[in-house]
Amino acid sequence: MKRNQLLAILVMAAVVFSVGMDWGLPSRRTDELLFEGDQPWSGNYLAGLLGTNVLGGPTVAADVDVNPISDRDVLVELTAGLAQRAEIIARYRLYSYQPDEMITFRALYKARQDLDPKLYQYGGLFIYSVGAALKVADVVGLVDLRDDLAFYLADPEAFGRFYMVARFVVLSYGLMGVLLCYLLGRRLAGLGGLLFAVMPVTINMVHEAKPHLPAAVWMLAAVLLASWYVREGGWRRCLAVGAACGLAVASVMSAWGVWLILPAMVLGRADGWGGRVVKLAAGTGVCGGVFLLFNPFLVINLFVNRQVLVSNLANSAAMYRVGDVAAGVA
Repeated sequence: MKRNQLLAILVMAAVVFSVGMDWGLPSRRTDELLFEGDQPWSGNYLAGLLGTNVLGGPTVAADVDVNPISDRDVLVELTAGLAQRAEIIARYRLYSYQPDEMITFRALYKARQDLDPKLYQYGGLFIYSVGAALKVADVVGLVDLRDDLAFYLADPEAFGRFYMVARFVVLSYGLMGVLLCYLLGRRLAGLGGLLFAVMPVTINMVHEAKPHLPAAVWMLAAVLLASWYVREGGWRRCLAVGAACGLAVASVMSAWGVWLILPAMVLGRADGWGGRVVKLAAGTGVCGGVFLLFNPFLVINLFVNRQVLVSNLANSAAMYRVGDVAAGVA
């Protein structure tokens, strides 16, 4: 009976999550507005105007504007030349209506040679997962994966299928979250999973190719594992909690607060203080190790490419308005 109940909730969630997955994808439907009825520019012409450094050099992070407006006190003519117009057209040919989604694809493009995504606020676990999903989708013919900017500028619908693949990666995490909430709320007759599936924030986040929902799901996994540890103890459960915490932060760095589950967990058992400290240290070590497994360039670039760290961290600091945290890296 319970198995049928869980299956019904998962099927319902899959239907709810799947509806509208194709929202806001890049297409040529905006060409009438962009070209005012004139003949649209070809992909090769647009690519030529954008140039080879459209995403910035090796020291520019994937989420940083290549040519930002430096003086915000003067008017700037955004269509002053053909290159500027090409940038606007590319924005509608390649970006979805949720502009942050493009950051992951920019990171994957930068990582195609040395695996360094040059993006660290989004964790490597999410970025590489999307890259692997795109590769599988290319093999089975669902997407056309090629290193050809002109092709995607000419056929934005082909690039739009990238977003669908990435969104279905997030959707799979959403279903995992339903399962975890079902297990966490078993005493509520399955309501935990059902409520998670219909929460507006879940439905919103599952329709965006961003790492925040995957990180939240790993947090839920850490909570579930920590509850088992509090009840039954054991080194394997302790280390599993550390691994789940590490996977959350490896998805998005802003999930770092998940570490607080570890001290709360060890304090929840009536163990000696020595054992608590050792298990907290071990869980923290596993958490950090898992994070670095998927984000090694955050450390490597302290010695190899500090400029890209400064570029990314300064951009993140400006977004969160927490001051120039990148200054200490420079």
